[in-house]
Amino acid sequence: MALSDRELDIIACMAFDASMSIAQVSAETGLRDHVVRHALKGLVESGTIRLRPYVSPYSLGLMEFHAEVVVESPGQAALSALAKAFVESPTSTFVGEVAGDYHLSVMFLARSLAGIPRFFNDICAKLPEVKFRKSVSAVLGVTVTHPKRGPKPLPNSSITYSAADKPQKFDEIDEKILVLLGSGAFSSRRELAAQCGVPQSTLDYRIQGLQQRGVLLSIGYTMPDYSDGLSRYALRITASSPGSELRERLQGLTVSHQAVRWMLQLAGSCDYVLGVRLSQPGMVSAFTHELRRHLDPFVSKVDVLPELFTHKTYINPEDLDVLRRLGTADDEAAAAPRIAV
Repeated sequence: MALSDRELDIIACMAFDASMSIAQVSAETGLRDHVVRHALKGLVESGTIRLRPYVSPYSLGLMEFHAEVVVESPGQAALSALAKAFVESPTSTFVGEVAGDYHLSVMFLARSLAGIPRFFNDICAKLPEVKFRKSVSAVLGVTVTHPKRGPKPLPNSSITYSAADKPQKFDEIDEKILVLLGSGAFSSRRELAAQCGVPQSTLDYRIQGLQQRGVLLSIGYTMPDYSDGLSRYALRITASSPGSELRERLQGLTVSHQAVRWMLQLAGSCDYVLGVRLSQPGMVSAFTHELRRHLDPFVSKVDVLPELFTHKTYINPEDLDVLRRLGTADDEAAAAPRIAV
């Protein structure tokens, strides 16, 4: 069931800032306080939106990878089994089904390059009867933007993290805060502080410190399904020549264009992947033509891959025990990352 315009306006307003007050959301959206309060309560209780912390994996001493997976075993059963195995992997952060040159788009975390074969060997061990091949790229940078609605730009409309982010130190209290933020199992900062076993002033200080150090980039509300009624596409962009000009153009487009929601910069089979949401499927051809004109002469190829289904959007708290042990086989002397959300 598609959401109403007022619900979409509220979600767009709070996509990166779940701490906004009812009065602030009302001022941004033009809705009355009681309308915002009632709509937000319904969205949260129905599970239409859930709290999401945006965390830079690189600040946690992890690397992020993107894999394009082709299922060679015939039949929908093999594809469904493989998608389920990727979803259940504690180190995968995104699992989506696409239509095009490959069948699944997977993002996952590892301590080092040595974690890539381990990730896929674990999947193969679970499903020896399912055959697949993959192409893996290192993620160099990620930009995520607000759902854009209306002519008025929203503050803090995008977040970015990259492989240039330096690992940060943090203790068990910081870890507990990040775990609970990822679980969404609280209704206020006071309740979160109680679950962490610290005063609210300490909680606020710790969250501010995580944000200043680039670990916790944002806390907002996200939609885990397709309730916005938009069609999703992943556009694979291959550069005709390397350089900063293409990256800067794509970065500007990601932040400003109504349809673009995220951008990945990759090192591997293609150079960039652009996430696009459109109100009508027939608009993708016009958008692709506009994109190529905007990026000319820096792009040699643009592949359009419709997203059919999103299975997983980020790591769940129950996955953390495995993540704590990531990388210990690669370097016994190195401290394993304590947490990823």
